[in-house]
Amino acid sequence: MKAEENILENWLKKSLWRDIFYKICMWCVISIVSFYIAAKTANFDIAKYLLNFLDKSMPQVNYGWMVLFIIIPVSFFMKDMEAMKPDAWGMETLRGKCGAAVRKVTCDLLLWSSGISTALLTTSLIALTILFYREPQVAYKNFAQVTLILMVLFIFLCANVWCYFMLKRDKAALFSIMNSQRGVKLGYFFIMLLCLYDIHDISADIDKKATVEQSQPKTS
Repeated sequence: MKAEENILENWLKKSLWRDIFYKICMWCVISIVSFYIAAKTANFDIAKYLLNFLDKSMPQVNYGWMVLFIIIPVSFFMKDMEAMKPDAWGMETLRGKCGAAVRKVTCDLLLWSSGISTALLTTSLIALTILFYREPQVAYKNFAQVTLILMVLFIFLCANVWCYFMLKRDKAALFSIMNSQRGVKLGYFFIMLLCLYDIHDISADIDKKATVEQSQPKTS
């Protein structure tokens, strides 16, 4: 069955950036509505809500990026191989079809990660703005830590959007910059090594945090 076509869908399809910003706007609206609904509950604590939201969402982002650090360079490599060797990696070949499937999964994971990052960033900005207004002495005390968290979330969001755009556009990645097959392969080799190093760091941080939480005494 063919999917429905409407004016909005056709308008969004005319520009990839238009579609990306539309998704970001919708994630922001959903985050704002969710925060508004939560704020209407009795005994609502903004600081506790923000901390709980970060504690539940940040591990998902960390694990998601561990997967993305593996699958993103593979997706870009297959995309460039399709441009460099269309006879062996074209869409009519098995390699090309596998590459298209991997890129589709990667783009979906990037959208999922972008949605969580947008929700974290939007909710954090709203909550912190209210905290700065109501309890400035508490907010200013943790200003450096809060700023660092927001910067990391913003960088993650930008990285997600950039990778999604580069994978969806009808153009090669590294091969469009350096017209050398050997240079492209060498570049991806170093990129994958860097991604593996980042995965090791993220995994070590997760294990360290889990160890600290287990060592803390449980309160009844």
